[in-house]
Amino acid sequence: MFDSAIKNIIEKSYNQIKDINSIDTFLEENLINSSVERLSLVNGYPSILIFLAEVSNFLKDEEPLDIAYKYVLKMKKEIEKNGYIDGSLSIGLSGILYSIYRVSDNCKRYNSLIKSLNYLLTKEAEKYIKKFINTNPPTYYTYDCATRC
Repeated sequence: MFDSAIKNIIEKSYNQIKDINSIDTFLEENLINSSVERLSLVNGYPSILIFLAEVSNFLKDEEPLDIAYKYVLKMKKEIEKNGYIDGSLSIGLSGILYSIYRVSDNCKRYNSLIKSLNYLLTKEAEKYIKKFINTNPPTYYTYDCATRC
């Protein structure tokens, strides 16, 4: 299915991600706003969780999901310490929830955390829906967002 070059890249990346301390050092040195970007689906812990979910699937191994647990704890601590930006996919709760779900083994892991974050996301969505509905006159953007909810 995968040729050996791709498999080597996956294994090399996986071995680097196993060392959480080096990842934290890298993130600290390379991110502009580290508290926000650590929770970013683009370049933070959530992207690492998605990678670990895929590696677990590729290798047919649970070890990547065990490593993911350490990253989930880091994300939880980051949220408790600094909060979250919004409900967005890229830097908000949607991306965080998606990444945690990916390593949750269909919600067998992290069920209470997923429920708590989902509650917060629901509250964020309600806030935005009310804002969009009450915008007068409605703009195309307002109408588009409100009708998709």
